Amino acid sequence: MDYGLPEDVPSYADPEPAPSQFFKRYDLAALARTGVPEPQFLCEGLLYTGGLHSVAGPPDCGKSTLMCWAAMEVLASGGEFVLMDEESGPAQYTEKLLALGARADQLERLHYFPFPGVNWSTLEVAAFIRMVTLINPRVIAWDSSAAFMARAG
Repeated sequence: MDYGLPEDVPSYADPEPAPSQFFKRYDLAALARTGVPEPQFLCEGLLYTGGLHSVAGPPDCGKSTLMCWAAMEVLASGGEFVLMDEESGPAQYTEKLLALGARADQLERLHYFPFPGVNWSTLEVAAFIRMVTLINPRVIAWDSSAAFMARAG
């Protein structure tokens, strides 16, 4: 049966698909010769700009406090910060942020979304992308990523 796949895409019946169709080798030697660009950092060098970071640990070990510290660093530098929260709630976050020295004018740039209750349908993902595009945050934090992934199935 023809599913309209391009001819260069192997079918399931193809016993030996060409590895180069799926895996594109990157020439590290060429990058080494031309020079690796200096990375850009946020939060006193703790986070890579544009990177994906995960903080894991047992309950009450300081993960959320570390996230609040990162928020304070971003806010203090004039940036926007998005915090998606499926666990703590507004009072707990406000208390932590105030304990770290947050001011109300700084918190205006912290876009906080408690318990959004979305299942991450295509429409919800599109709305999230649009929201993030409009806010243009330096950091998006998820508390906790496991809770959000569970909601998404």
